[in-house]
Amino acid sequence: MKAWSPLLLAGSALAIAFSSSVHNVSAAEAGFIRAQAPGPIHIPLQQHIPPRSDPLPFEYNAAPLRPRARSRTTRKEVVEWANAHRSHLRHKYRLQYRLHDSSTSPIRRDVADTGDASQTTADVRMTNYRHDSSWLARVRIGTPPAWYTVIVDTGSSDCWLSTDHFKVENSTTFVPTPDAVFDVQYGSGNVSGIIGHDIVSMGSGDVLFVSEKQVIAIADKVTSSLKQSPLVSGIMGFAFESLAGVNAPPFWLQANISDRRFAIFLERQLTSLTDVSPEVFAPGGSLTLGGVNSSLFIAGSENPIQVLERSFWLILLDGLSIGNQQVKLGDQRRAAIDTGTTLIGGPDAVIEELYSKIPGAEPMEGAPGYYTYPCSSSSIIEASMAFGGQWYTLPDIDFVGDIASSDLSYCMGAFFGLGSLPDDNLQWIIGGAFLKNTYTIFDADGGDDGKPQVVFASLAPGLNSGTQVTNVTEDVLPASAGRSLSVSGFFVATVAFLAIVLSGFV
Repeated sequence: MKAWSPLLLAGSALAIAFSSSVHNVSAAEAGFIRAQAPGPIHIPLQQHIPPRSDPLPFEYNAAPLRPRARSRTTRKEVVEWANAHRSHLRHKYRLQYRLHDSSTSPIRRDVADTGDASQTTADVRMTNYRHDSSWLARVRIGTPPAWYTVIVDTGSSDCWLSTDHFKVENSTTFVPTPDAVFDVQYGSGNVSGIIGHDIVSMGSGDVLFVSEKQVIAIADKVTSSLKQSPLVSGIMGFAFESLAGVNAPPFWLQANISDRRFAIFLERQLTSLTDVSPEVFAPGGSLTLGGVNSSLFIAGSENPIQVLERSFWLILLDGLSIGNQQVKLGDQRRAAIDTGTTLIGGPDAVIEELYSKIPGAEPMEGAPGYYTYPCSSSSIIEASMAFGGQWYTLPDIDFVGDIASSDLSYCMGAFFGLGSLPDDNLQWIIGGAFLKNTYTIFDADGGDDGKPQVVFASLAPGLNSGTQVTNVTEDVLPASAGRSLSVSGFFVATVAFLAIVLSGFV
């Protein structure tokens, strides 16, 4: 048997979808997740903050806001979650050794298998899962076609489903790959199964992009500690082919999409540290395939940043500050943009310096790399990150990774030490804590000389706004950045309902 290893699945996303704390799905939740199948979508998407007079983009039975019943109720449970989150990410990104430079690797795409490439875009509605922990979308697979719910993950490249959801015998078009298996090890368990290909499509309304022979992995063995929601079927990767454990292009490059761009708006669910919706599922924003949705961002705010290689969506971090205090990055600046990750991971020394600038911050006992800090109502902690010559300031609530004390007096920070090293392929993983504050465009070949690029744009007023954007002055950029920009910023309209307290999922 030929082993396909390691299959790059989503690290923290896998912890979310298949972790040890099993969630019993209510009938209302099941109805909500099924409602995410393609259909008319009303743009712009509206934030789910009841009460409000304007409609949600699709039917949703909104419950009144009330204090959330948190599943991580003790410091011990927070520590366990934090350690699992860090362990999964280290496995996902293979830290400790450097991947080959794939910047010149060709992207293989068999158009003959997918039909004529379409010029149309499709807005795929996403679901916010477990209070801004992860974002899900629906994908159609097999014959007869059936819909599956997957984590949208720009930090991996494979499409992976569990046999609890996808039964190969139920699809007449599934073709297994002879003697091909996969076996993936994680800090809290392992998954293994077979590899094959089938018809896979994603889209909305009358627009479905199709890959007739999309290679997918089917897991028939999943360690019990990695299982969780019966409504999450697996993962859909949106990184480049060089990462694919199944040795095939990902769906977004294999399907009949002529414009090799996709864009993501991660919609918030949470409203505050204590008064949040108890619902596990909520409206989650939009994944636009084949282009962008211009109604979701401010025209002229686009900031293109060249991707370093065709593997992860890897870009350079120009700067980091806490309040008005700069944090030294040195040469540890390579950052992966990852929608499958909840928090923000970086080099231990840089993270230590960041928290040294916060009064009362200290290492979190039992959770290497994590820190706690006083989070009383008088504490306002704002972190800023610079990409492509512009600063992006996160609202202080996005600095909260979790609550670290029962009286809400101490929080765990969203920035944590990943254990990455200068000679690793990357040092930073940028997850939802940052990405909720931007409209993010992933462009396979729209940059200089056809190179890939990530484009950050300011969200349209009324969405998850609250991020201040300013140009980076020359004196704060690393010498290698080669920028010389004057300070001239604009403030995107803020909303009062920003929050990122993570619901427990371990």
